[in-house]
Amino acid sequence: MRPLARMMLLSVPLLIAGVLSPASTACAGGTPTEWVARHGLTPAQYQTAFDDFAKQGLRLVSVSGYVLNGQVQYAALWRKLPGSTAWAARHGLSAVDFRKAIDDLAKQGLQLLYVDGYEVAGKPLFAGIWQAASAPTPVVKLDMDGAQYQAEFDALTKQGLRLKHVAGYTQGGAARYAAIWRKEAGPDYVARHGLSAADYQKEFDSLAKQGFRLAQVSGYSPGGNDRYAAIWVKNGSPAPWIAHHGIPLANYQLQFDTDRLQGFQPLAVQAFTSGNTARFDTIWDSAFSAEDLAAITGTLNDSLKTAGIAGLSVAIAKDGHLLFASGFGMADKEGKVPMKPFHRLRVGSTSKTTTAVAIFRLIQAGAKFNGAQTLTLNSPVFGPGGILSDIAVPALLAPLKDAKLHHFLEHTAGIPDNAGDPIHCASGDLPHRIAYQLAQIKAIPASSTDPVGPVPRAPGTKFNYANFDYAILQAVIERISGMPYQEFLLKKVFAPSGITAPRLFHIGPYDPSTGEAKHYTASGDYAEYAPSSTCDNLPPGVGAGGWAMSAMDLLHYLTSVDGIQPGEILTSANRTAMLHRPIDDESSNAALDARYARGWITKNWGACNAGWDIVQGHNGGLPGAYTNMFFLTEGGFSFVVITNQDSRPSGMCQPSTTIGQPKPAQVACGGKNQPTCGDEPTARVIDLIRTVDWPNYNLF
Repeated sequence: MRPLARMMLLSVPLLIAGVLSPASTACAGGTPTEWVARHGLTPAQYQTAFDDFAKQGLRLVSVSGYVLNGQVQYAALWRKLPGSTAWAARHGLSAVDFRKAIDDLAKQGLQLLYVDGYEVAGKPLFAGIWQAASAPTPVVKLDMDGAQYQAEFDALTKQGLRLKHVAGYTQGGAARYAAIWRKEAGPDYVARHGLSAADYQKEFDSLAKQGFRLAQVSGYSPGGNDRYAAIWVKNGSPAPWIAHHGIPLANYQLQFDTDRLQGFQPLAVQAFTSGNTARFDTIWDSAFSAEDLAAITGTLNDSLKTAGIAGLSVAIAKDGHLLFASGFGMADKEGKVPMKPFHRLRVGSTSKTTTAVAIFRLIQAGAKFNGAQTLTLNSPVFGPGGILSDIAVPALLAPLKDAKLHHFLEHTAGIPDNAGDPIHCASGDLPHRIAYQLAQIKAIPASSTDPVGPVPRAPGTKFNYANFDYAILQAVIERISGMPYQEFLLKKVFAPSGITAPRLFHIGPYDPSTGEAKHYTASGDYAEYAPSSTCDNLPPGVGAGGWAMSAMDLLHYLTSVDGIQPGEILTSANRTAMLHRPIDDESSNAALDARYARGWITKNWGACNAGWDIVQGHNGGLPGAYTNMFFLTEGGFSFVVITNQDSRPSGMCQPSTTIGQPKPAQVACGGKNQPTCGDEPTARVIDLIRTVDWPNYNLF
């Protein structure tokens, strides 16, 4: 008797931690399809979830039981499907009770279309899903060993019945099968059972090359050895799809979310007991067309080679809704760790926007300083009555005593951009280090051609981009809030934005336990910040460029201050004030930057010598990293691109296109206003934003 050929799913580990995994995405073609996935549910929790989602119009499409720490748990997937077809579901039934349920529900016009078996205390239990149908009554078989299942398959196939569903499970540790056949026509299909993980992968790969698409997979573990039963169908849905099998419980949530954030939606989720843990099998299809998905992945993977970088993290949104987030390349080349959308990366001067938002959050809250004075943009920072009045200002920089809070946000306080970072640790705490660094600034006469001069100068007369301005703002935040800078921003900026993962980047040798990607110099060495080069084991320019976060989190933060959605963390008036450019007050002053507002770049920006119009954003660069975060004027799109390696110093890149215009020829990087190819992946993202048919959903 020929055994059913065996097969296996893509052996790619997925991650999922915790008990619940809510999500919403879209089906192929961009039509929104609501869905919710859950795992780790007790029987009572599963019943509550079932009742709640049924009231919301969601239908159960897969459910499976497994045992963890001696307790039964359930994993399930609900989707909002078209139509109002009657349906029912049952779980936790013995074989006798399950057969009775089949008969009872048949009297109500409901036919079994899904079955799952799972062993509890040596006895098999069953869960099933029924649906109203007028087709011939299906043939359902339970409690079959491998030989019996093969015999039934062969006999029923000869009678013109088609295998629609198979579930592998155990009884007394031995393999058993439950299956559903139906008399109907359909495309060619292949069924396999009893496959080891390796055999399943081989079969999966072979059938995929022949045009077969996985329709269903069931994992089970007889005798403690994981096995798989599956069904493939020829020429299935044209939507791009992926599948995973045997995902360890410890990895499931991460992989689940990784797939979800790339626009995939789950079609089936199945869990099974494996030793003293659980494993998961999933099947997904994409919200993107095959052409658009290939364009996204191919273009961004190619940009890694063009820019000569290890990896990058990308996130794209429209109207404040996340459309896509993913990692490309490697987070750790030596450790062979792929970049994931959750890896934190150094975002450099993009951090200045978060410091600016923190200042405006203090203003918005009516914060006080020196006991009674209300914080405003015109509050003095140094000198008598200033926020940092205890910091000694050297005689050379006497004009700084007239500088207001907004001057430091605008880089017009009079501090030259070569002032350095306050990292003379022997001076003491941050205010003392600021005082020390101020004393190191040298005079530059007005007659000098030095572009950072003159020094001294009156506040508001010249733009000089200086990290030191934002170290001073860091001290302002800490003085007024009474909290360390990182704590205040986590509580008052990021948490209200809906994100909790950002951290100041790691100092010292690379440590993957921090959740950060590994950062590389252009030559491939680790771009380490040694403890000796900073103070308090924190980044040297904390308020100016100290944050590490994923592209998705950085974009989520941007959408909390982009003025699109209600309930953002800044009022409209404060956001307007934050994006105000000093040059608009004095357009004749050529010494002011035409784009820089208060911690934000506005008006326009560019990559590879090709610019685009923006509402707000910022770039950032640090050893081993560069970042672009921008909200475009085009169609409400915003994006973040972060890399983990310095780019090559010169080369060729493809400039971004203009809507309706032919794609321009490649241009050389390394010229004026484009010293490196660091922005090349950003130019690629701009192209994708303009050409891909983006689905209508929100993955945040």
